[in-house]
Amino acid sequence: MFKSLSLSLRRLLLRFERSIPRSAAQAPEIRADERGEPPSPNRIPAEAESTAAPEPTSDSAAGRAEPVPPQIAAAPVMNEPEPAVAPAPAPELTARLHTLEILLDALPDLVYLHDRDLRYRYANAPGRRALGLDNESWNGRHWRELNRPAEFLEPLEARIREVFASGEAMRHEAVWPTAGGERHYEFALAPVHDPAGAIQTVVVSGRDLGARQAAEQHAEDQHWRDPLTGLPNRVLARDRVRQALTLAARANTPVALLRLELDRFASLDPPLDSEPSDRLLQAIAARLRETLHDTDTLSRLDRAEFLILPAGLSHPATAGRIAQKLLAALERPFIVDGQEVTIAASIGISLFPSDGHDCAALLRTAGAALRDARDSGRNLYRFRDERLNVEALERLLLEKRLRRALDAQELDLHYQPLVELATGRIVGAEALLRWRNADLGSVAPTHFIPIAERNGLIVPIGIWVLETACRQVRDWQAAGLPELTMTVNISAVQFQRTDFVGTVARVLQESGLDAGRLTLDLTEAVLAQDRDNTLRTVQRLKAMGIRLAVDDFGAGYSSISDFNQLNLDELKLAPRFIRDLGVSPDDETLARAIGQLGRSLRLTLLVKGVETAEQAASLSQGDYDLVQGYHFGEPVSGEEFARFFGLNGTPARAAEPTQPGPAS
Repeated sequence: MFKSLSLSLRRLLLRFERSIPRSAAQAPEIRADERGEPPSPNRIPAEAESTAAPEPTSDSAAGRAEPVPPQIAAAPVMNEPEPAVAPAPAPELTARLHTLEILLDALPDLVYLHDRDLRYRYANAPGRRALGLDNESWNGRHWRELNRPAEFLEPLEARIREVFASGEAMRHEAVWPTAGGERHYEFALAPVHDPAGAIQTVVVSGRDLGARQAAEQHAEDQHWRDPLTGLPNRVLARDRVRQALTLAARANTPVALLRLELDRFASLDPPLDSEPSDRLLQAIAARLRETLHDTDTLSRLDRAEFLILPAGLSHPATAGRIAQKLLAALERPFIVDGQEVTIAASIGISLFPSDGHDCAALLRTAGAALRDARDSGRNLYRFRDERLNVEALERLLLEKRLRRALDAQELDLHYQPLVELATGRIVGAEALLRWRNADLGSVAPTHFIPIAERNGLIVPIGIWVLETACRQVRDWQAAGLPELTMTVNISAVQFQRTDFVGTVARVLQESGLDAGRLTLDLTEAVLAQDRDNTLRTVQRLKAMGIRLAVDDFGAGYSSISDFNQLNLDELKLAPRFIRDLGVSPDDETLARAIGQLGRSLRLTLLVKGVETAEQAASLSQGDYDLVQGYHFGEPVSGEEFARFFGLNGTPARAAEPTQPGPAS
């Protein structure tokens, strides 16, 4: 593109030169003062000013012999006669010169003309600004006379001499300092010949590569991006989908497309004009973007329609959870020009490979699912596969009931004894959350706790669990039970909140429970998140005297070094490690090795899920401190736990193993 611009510039100069008619005797150029104009340092060069023409003797003669400047780019060869040029009227010539100056000054590029002595014969406005020539008498002078920086201009001078010597056009790149900072220029140099073919001048045109790259980026953005929101447009969205489908086909993984349409956007209440409506769309796009992961693709397909391509989808049901998060995010009102605007949306979901194998098919299927969502009442999402819709509806209903469960007092805590293995005494309890709904009956924690973690309900539920468990220890003590420890499970969502430590401190103060009698169970997933923040939180909790335990050790990916670095107190072995104790010699060897490891790290060792006497007997031969499981007692209410405790603090059923129950 740059080369063609240089050629166009040369053609422009030559075309202008040929448009000037020639006479038998070249007349001198009209000087600025003769036209009633101030002299211009950037006047189109005229090399024949020394050839003065006689003054006209009559009006008619003046009309025939108006002074005419020579060709713009070629100085006359010394001692050679000027070619005959037909006279041109002064006003016409002046207008042409003025027009050409305007055109060259309007170019974004630097334009210079150099003669054989490397003197400046012309520089357009950008060229003068780049070298700081605006206020100097520069025309006809060498750059060295103008004290321009040699380190930048010497390489360009060498290229100009090469063009004079070879007659060939060439290119040159250089970084020049300018008033606006350093700029990277690309120069095109080309010879300008006189009618006889001799090189008279060299035209140098320079383009700011930064400006060109910015223009190219703008052009690319116009092609790939939505101009209003900056999101990928339909073209880029299709390209991303095709790439995702190619990768998914190789890895045999699912892909989901979510078509989100704003409900009744054209008839908002209150109605919005065009500009406020555009600002609302920008705010909607920003909120959707914040709700998604950075690796997900959010694109705008139409005025009120968006497409979401989640990255790394592991299960089709995940697409439904993403859709629910997007709908929930849009439920919060938007403020536009001081007005509160409420938005609702519908989402249709298609899945690869069940709903199609290419982008077009998946878009059609998602569109059909979107229509189903609108027809079903709006502010909903729908799959095209009815079985998935049933599952999604069940999850949605479960979530809605869970939102009411806390206020409806449907949640309850049960407590399972923690038994000292050496003595058989109950030394504490673990609080386990239970939910009984009037319609659903008893709902397993494995069903509702993940939902609570996804929608944030785990935070208020977790606070309620902590408050209730700490009060229960106080009530037991008032009923005459000895001092017991209380273990409470903490979700990663709770632990990462900035107010978590403050919440724990408040609950301890209000309940009157000594901090040393509270143990917080942390999963290995908690320890793997944001290590710096985790370490700070652990240190603050430890400073309060609270005990910390790693729950289900062996089920995740925590490192042994985590225990020393985080100064943890207790390690709880996952039940799967003891399932075959008393039966498998390998499992007994592994259990003993883990016990020795915990002992060397000075950790209290607790084994969960002990359901048989054989397991208990095997563990007693090792280095374990505490046990928990149906062999020693199932989870019961706070009142039942007090009765179950017994006068001597030993489990009433320790000598008579119960039938194995569900994992706690």
